[in-house]
Amino acid sequence: MAIQALPESAIRSLGSGQALTDPVSLIKELIENSLDAQATKISIDVSQNIIDSVQVSDNGYGISPEDRESACVRHCTSKIRCYEDIDNCGTLGFRGEALASAAALSEKLVFITKVEGEQVATECEVGHDGRVKSTKSTRAPVGTTIKVTGFLKTLPVRKQSAIKYASTNLKKIKKLIATYYLSRPQCRFSLKVLNPKGRAPKNKEQDIVYAPSKSVQAAVGVLVGIKTSSTFQWVSTVNEASKIHIEAFLPTPNSDIAQISTNPTCTQYIYVDSRPVSCTRGTLKTVLSLYRSYLKSSFCTTTLSDPFIYLNIICPPNTYDPNVEPAKDDVLFQDTDAVQAAAEDTFIKVYGKLPVDAGSGGTGQKEKPGGNPSSGFKVLLARREEPREKLDKSPETIPAPDDKSNSSVENAIDPAQINSRSLEVLENEPPKELLGPGTVLQGDGDSDIAVLDTPPVDVESPILDRSAVCEINEDNLPSPPPLPLPEEEFELIDEGKFLSNIGISMLMKTYRDRA
Repeated sequence: MAIQALPESAIRSLGSGQALTDPVSLIKELIENSLDAQATKISIDVSQNIIDSVQVSDNGYGISPEDRESACVRHCTSKIRCYEDIDNCGTLGFRGEALASAAALSEKLVFITKVEGEQVATECEVGHDGRVKSTKSTRAPVGTTIKVTGFLKTLPVRKQSAIKYASTNLKKIKKLIATYYLSRPQCRFSLKVLNPKGRAPKNKEQDIVYAPSKSVQAAVGVLVGIKTSSTFQWVSTVNEASKIHIEAFLPTPNSDIAQISTNPTCTQYIYVDSRPVSCTRGTLKTVLSLYRSYLKSSFCTTTLSDPFIYLNIICPPNTYDPNVEPAKDDVLFQDTDAVQAAAEDTFIKVYGKLPVDAGSGGTGQKEKPGGNPSSGFKVLLARREEPREKLDKSPETIPAPDDKSNSSVENAIDPAQINSRSLEVLENEPPKELLGPGTVLQGDGDSDIAVLDTPPVDVESPILDRSAVCEINEDNLPSPPPLPLPEEEFELIDEGKFLSNIGISMLMKTYRDRA
């Protein structure tokens, strides 16, 4: 096949499908447009499947008459004038792709807008190319309303997927609105799910309203409840070296551990200059992992898998690139170490320094004297809090690492059960007999881990004491032989979700070779 230029329609579909991947991304972009227009009231109305109809209305400054013809044309924007302007861009959007992509992927796009001083509003219908097809006068307050009908009509596979996962997408939209509410607490947000006829349903349990708040702390109280948020601590720190300013609202040891880790609204809210960002990758994932280490140390627990955090990283100009992902939910920092150090300063102010044996990350991490980084290993100690029923197999005798005598212990781990599908097994079908008393997960270096069994140790704590395994090293690991597991499986187990569900307590320890 010869090389040829693609038609404009194909180019629009390819680019639009990357800019807007699902209904959640559409609503995200429309909310950001409203916030960039200085709106203090944003209303979102969606159909039950979230693709038949999506409407976002705001009371921002509206679209001026001279800008209406190009408002939905690709790469037309009022927010930057050249690429270099991104470094000092104070708006959430800057590419000029969202409305153009919505027009290309939908059956119909209409916007109604009115600016201060106009007698009437103007309604514009937009074609798939982003150009205005028709206009008419209408009644509306100052601001802008964008209505998208038949979203994803041109992408049938994504359309069917969106319909199938409508309830999941609705949960994501609610989380999205909560995220922007904490970013702009002075703004009123509302969500209404309409019935098939476009009217408000009698059951309004799916609807939400967040009234304006005077501060982030007050907004958090609206989300998680005053009783829970009253135990949190507001912290504001500035790293003198990097000039990075951190604003945080964090749980304290007085907080209810169950509430901050299981309440659906008690989750991660992380921002860079008030821009919501993902914490699933890169520097911010490391910051979140660091936060978990401090929180677990403070609460003396290992089961905080999804704890609440509000963290706004305010950076000096020209210190990060926001143009990394199509969704604009990630940034590339110029100095990642400085960001981590600034965040850690905040965590130390609330929780104190980590103990020297608290595991990886943070100033409390035990430093290796020198040599090859892979010459040490980590041990994850786990012990069932309540006795489990005996397995239908005879016990084996395994020598204890800290005792020369033999002890009777069940061989609770069957290596045949841990294979390439073990991640799926642990996550979806956790066999209760998989982990027995004294289970140890041993890691060689900083990534891979292995699974083996040791005898139970007579200690009062539900978690094995470090002294029980202090003599373990790479030469005298107890049998059965260690079985390597991928790093992602270790991370799943380390989250504590699986183990805590079946009554297992955990403690991570880091050991180094003796000189």
